[in-house]
Amino acid sequence: MKNKDIKLNDMEASREKRMLDLLKDALGVAERTKKKQPLMISEKSLMDYEKVAANVFGTYPDTSILIPPVDASLVIQKVSSCNKVSTLRKQVQSILPICKRMLFEKYEEAINEFNKGKADIGEMIVMHPSFKTLITLSEMRAAEYRKVETPKVKRESKKSSLTKLPHDWREILADTLPVGHFTCPALALLLSGARPAEIERGIEFVQIGHRLRARIWGAKITENGGQPWRSFDVADGFIKDILLDYVDPERQGQSFCIKVKNGNSLTTHIRDLCRKIWPDHKQDVTCYTARHAMAADCKRAIINGADPDLTSKVLGHRVDKTASFYGSSFQGGGVSLAPTNVKVSRPVRNKQKLKNSARALPLKAKYAHEIK
Repeated sequence: MKNKDIKLNDMEASREKRMLDLLKDALGVAERTKKKQPLMISEKSLMDYEKVAANVFGTYPDTSILIPPVDASLVIQKVSSCNKVSTLRKQVQSILPICKRMLFEKYEEAINEFNKGKADIGEMIVMHPSFKTLITLSEMRAAEYRKVETPKVKRESKKSSLTKLPHDWREILADTLPVGHFTCPALALLLSGARPAEIERGIEFVQIGHRLRARIWGAKITENGGQPWRSFDVADGFIKDILLDYVDPERQGQSFCIKVKNGNSLTTHIRDLCRKIWPDHKQDVTCYTARHAMAADCKRAIINGADPDLTSKVLGHRVDKTASFYGSSFQGGGVSLAPTNVKVSRPVRNKQKLKNSARALPLKAKYAHEIK
């Protein structure tokens, strides 16, 4: 009988220790969250997070309240099964604050019960499987979910959207653009190869005689990366003429700015329009398709003797290697839109080896007769 009492006491002590450890872990999550000083989550973002969490955790049918997860491995398995890394990150970004909120609520509820002298209810809350599961999920990041083996889908390069488009696809698109608040931003995009975020900031144009000069305020700027600004003369041709038709002739020599409120809306507009123009084209044509096409034109111009850093400068890159991920010279076709008189705020750093770089091409062309 005495041995049985000792065993029961040991079990009780062990259970109490587990409970205190769980409370300590929960408090640790709270303190680490407080140290990082996260940005306040807006009500709209919280609603979006709850929708994603509802798909992962499930909801009670009568109230639509989130069901607290009781098995971390099931949640990890479900999130890790995403085919796309971007989808996985979105789910983790959503469930992380929701798990922390649910954990803090349970922690406060348990502490309140202990303070009221209702230790049995407080213990029941802490020892419930969901409490430990929420602690585990509150500490996990996207990279940890990815450690679980999942079927991987190779990401398709955006420059593949140029495949099988007609050589004059930009002229066709420019001619088909409906008149509206996206017309001039779309034309500016085709002429400049700018990022959607840069169209949001606005591209400044000035007409000097027959030349049309563009100045772009760069996006993706860091201490050592990107071009804070770049300027160039856009290529003469059909698209430039259409854009100038929308400009007041009396503004000759004066600057005008073309911008859009939301770059993603411009991308959606172009994608939807191109689906109507080329319904059989497999890949979506977006703002980045125009950017890849501009890279292809610049690379063709380099082969013909232009500045070896032309592509990097026009696209707003600080390092020449980045241009290798954009449209290839053989993808260019039709009328080239490669700009001239390009100026950038920072010199381009040359990290590519000479033999593999586009900068070697004019050299090869120059001494081709000697090689023969």
